[in-house]
Amino acid sequence: MIDISAFNGREKVDEGFILRANDEVSDYIRDFIKTGHDRTSLELIHVEDRKYGLVLGNIDGLEPNGYIYYCTLCDLPTISEAQNTLDMKTFNKSADISQVIYVHPNKVSIEEIEDIASFIKNEMPEFDPFYEDPDFLEQLYDRTSYKKKIQVDKNDENSNKILLFGNAMDEPNNEFLLRDGLTPATKNIVNVRYKKDVKENKEDIAKVEEYLKDNIDLGFSENAVEELLTFDKEGNLVKKETIPDFDPGQSEMYSSNYEDQDFSVKMKI
Repeated sequence: MIDISAFNGREKVDEGFILRANDEVSDYIRDFIKTGHDRTSLELIHVEDRKYGLVLGNIDGLEPNGYIYYCTLCDLPTISEAQNTLDMKTFNKSADISQVIYVHPNKVSIEEIEDIASFIKNEMPEFDPFYEDPDFLEQLYDRTSYKKKIQVDKNDENSNKILLFGNAMDEPNNEFLLRDGLTPATKNIVNVRYKKDVKENKEDIAKVEEYLKDNIDLGFSENAVEELLTFDKEGNLVKKETIPDFDPGQSEMYSSNYEDQDFSVKMKI
């Protein structure tokens, strides 16, 4: 079981979330699931906003050689539907998953469990996933502002060295947003989900708008002329000729003059 009482309304946490852990934590979880140890638990301890400590211990008491792993509550760019079944035939939706608790490789001894927050802030300020876990930094969507923030804090001797999670003034919604979803198809989905707008030629748009306005206001375009466009077999324009005022009696003359052309079309622009 996972004890999530540490949240206590500090952050908006979904009922279902994914625990993305390293190999050591994953092996620990697999072992007690396979052996059916009901007395083993995972406990989250609140440290700072979106920062937690994951305790691998026992319900009756913490293991002497246990550790607290540093972890962060992150948002997924997608929403995954969780389902459960009892007969492997009928599946029922149980939750929508859009959050991940990312477990960092950093860990401290169980002896500091009672004062872990002050330990991180005062005695070990560099104990931060941004300094110690570059893999986590690369998985964030807005990672550019984080790198700049880290560089400033490292070079500033007067800085308190307590990093903020992202630039809250500029990107409040992307502070803890991951770049990729859960499946390969959702990799970098934040950037590739929507196609970029095509840059149109403003001069061409202005000409079309002027022509349409003349037709709407006057019923016809005062600047309109008749042109004969000649195309080759590949559809390329090879000849463009302005036609004088058309006389129905001269239709035979026009047809005889352009018998040898590949394709002719008369259009009004």
